[in-house]
Amino acid sequence: MQRKLLSESALVIRIQEGDEVAFRELFFRYKNKLFNFCLFLTKSREQAEEIVHDVLVKVWTERKQLDPTKSVNNYLYIITKHFAINFLKKAAADKVLLTKVYENLTWNRYTEEELNDYDQLDKVVKEAIDLLPPKRKLIFDLSRNEGLTHEEIATYLHISKHTVRNHMVEALKFIKGYLNHHSDITIGMFALLFFVC
Repeated sequence: MQRKLLSESALVIRIQEGDEVAFRELFFRYKNKLFNFCLFLTKSREQAEEIVHDVLVKVWTERKQLDPTKSVNNYLYIITKHFAINFLKKAAADKVLLTKVYENLTWNRYTEEELNDYDQLDKVVKEAIDLLPPKRKLIFDLSRNEGLTHEEIATYLHISKHTVRNHMVEALKFIKGYLNHHSDITIGMFALLFFVC
C-alpha cells in the first residue's frame, strides 16, 4: 500500500524539528520544479543545479524560521528567484560569466508553446517601451540596448546620475504595470528579472 503524503504544514513542522526524512521528502517534491524554474531564469543547467542546492541548504539551515501556516511552495520559489537574481546581477558584471549565460540561450531547448510565449512577451515589452515618454525611452534604450552605465548616460545627456536612475525606475514600473495588464502572457511576471536596475 502506498504511503500517504504529508501535508505541507505537517512536513514543515517535522523539518523544524530536524526530521531529515521529512526534509528529503520536501527535496524530492520540489527539486525538479525548482530546477526547471531556475533553468528558465538563468539559462544554465549547471547554475540551476547549484542554485537549487543552495536554496535547499538554506531551508535546512534556517528551518527554525519556517512558518507551517504559510505556503512552503511560495517560500521556495521566492528564495529561488532571489538566488537567480543575484546570479544574473553577478553575470551582468562579469563578462566571462555573461558570455557563458549567453551561450546557453539555445532556442532549440524550448517547446513551440514556450517560443510563442517569448514572441508574445517580446512584442508586448516593445509596445510598453514605445509608450514611454521620449526622454525616458532614450535613457532606457541607452541602458538596456547600448549597455551604458547610469554615469555614462548622465554624462552623455548632461543630466545627473540620480535623474537617470529615476527615469529607469519609472520606466521599469511602467513596463511591469503594462505586462500585468496582459495576464494572458504566462511568463510576463518573470520579465522584470531581466530588467534589474
